Amino acid sequence: MKKFTDYSKLPLELKKEKRFVVWGKREDGHLTKVPYSPITDTKAKSNDETTWCSYEDAIKRLEKDDTYSGIGFMLGDGFAGIDLDDVIPNELELVERFNKSLNTYCEYSQSKNGVHFLFKLKKP
Repeated sequence: MKKFTDYSKLPLELKKEKRFVVWGKREDGHLTKVPYSPITDTKAKSNDETTWCSYEDAIKRLEKDDTYSGIGFMLGDGFAGIDLDDVIPNELELVERFNKSLNTYCEYSQSKNGVHFLFKLKKP
């Protein structure tokens, strides 16, 4: 199965968190984005950090297991994300301005038609 993206540009601030999962397991012949624990190979839960792991463990699982296509980062505890669908290529200029104003990590979505922004919120 084709792997999703190059994760080397993921910021160190995110990489050092134990909030990673893998996704892309095939169910009924369709690619899914259901999160799985790289450690137990069971469905990960957004409200159960015992189903998450380190960046390194997620990458290791992704590299050795062809049933997964990518890694995911579980939001919460100050980490947030924005998912913009169907903005590439028609709204590329707007996406670039938005990214510049946020000054944060941005990646293409699985479809390559959208983008994801990940960032850590700061208390005022």
